[in-house]
Amino acid sequence: MKVSLEHTYETTLMKLSVVLPWMACVAAACGGSSPEVNTSSSGSEPSGWPTEFVTGPGTGPALYLHEREDAPAIGYVSEGVRVSIYEPPRGDRVRVRIRGPLKVRAWLSSSRLAARVMRRGKIRGTPAYVGPGDLVQVLGPADDPGRLNVEVTPWFDRLPTASLGPYTGTFPRVGLSAEPVPGGAEPPREGTSHVLPAGQEVPIYDKPDGAVVATLPALEPPLPVEVLRERGAWKGVRVGDGPYVVGYVNAELQPATGESEQTGPSPDGTASKIAPGEIPQRLQAEEGRTLWRLPEGSKVRFQGQTIAIVASSGFAREMNRFEDTGEVDVFAAVDNDVAVRGMVRLTDLQAAEAPASSSPASSSSEASPSEPSTEPVPSTEPDAPAGAEPSPSSPPPGSL
Repeated sequence: MKVSLEHTYETTLMKLSVVLPWMACVAAACGGSSPEVNTSSSGSEPSGWPTEFVTGPGTGPALYLHEREDAPAIGYVSEGVRVSIYEPPRGDRVRVRIRGPLKVRAWLSSSRLAARVMRRGKIRGTPAYVGPGDLVQVLGPADDPGRLNVEVTPWFDRLPTASLGPYTGTFPRVGLSAEPVPGGAEPPREGTSHVLPAGQEVPIYDKPDGAVVATLPALEPPLPVEVLRERGAWKGVRVGDGPYVVGYVNAELQPATGESEQTGPSPDGTASKIAPGEIPQRLQAEEGRTLWRLPEGSKVRFQGQTIAIVASSGFAREMNRFEDTGEVDVFAAVDNDVAVRGMVRLTDLQAAEAPASSSPASSSSEASPSEPSTEPVPSTEPDAPAGAEPSPSSPPPGSL
């Protein structure tokens, strides 16, 4: 079962992310029942919004210093990372708290707010269907207080990009959560496996002789479909690898000759975990930059604000050093979930002993299927352009 719009972990993207292509724009200063989305943390629900989410797929930096459009980008976050919000989004930003081995407070791109599907069902008002573990983007409360507005894009393992959607509709609150999917969650019901006609586009209708809601691309070999019901020449089908498209087709389908392989992350909610002592993937590429250990309790600051606290020993790549203030500009991470750019005290850094590199994580990615899988090669100059790195600040100790 797919949990997102994206199911491949692009190692190249991780390799190129360390120098941060956003450096140049950084400001000069640095069906069954299931639990409802948890709204009990850190106070009351913000204007009908849930307070607990997971991060959806995306590419490029997602964490910012503040809510304005010109806010400096301060970090990356992988898909499937749990976040808490304090208030409804402000435009394309929402203030979040990330708990974990690297505790972060920052502003997240609101397009990355997602929830995990707990029970199978159709997205009302769309031809999209979801199963346990699929991710949907949460757009906010619906007019019906028991539902949320969501956006979903059907996914096909065979296609390099998201070819259908996105679709916007509503889904029951009780069917969405930031928690891992419970073991007893029912998957989409089984049908009979068929394949579409080879090399032929096939329209999907909302009902027999109804309106076209999607058009499946012509492929060779053809796409597989699950036939769920038949009405004369019309067949009710489910297409995709999760999320799906459902509807009716009037085409000559052939029985499938083998099982289609489904890859991608499990629906248990784990993002990109690594073994103790492994270098987080976002820090692996820049071997020319000094690698340091960042001990528990270290604070990462940006423009005088504490943006992250290391709760479990991590790593940092030295990007620049300011001897006069005793501070170092670093790219820091503990695991593959989150990485931030900011200032730490020189005295916090400890020598790193050639730890192992982590293997590519198949369950997390930053590249959307509709976008390039690699980012532009960053500058190879030893020093970042003026104003591209955090400047020394020597702020008072902060806390998250």
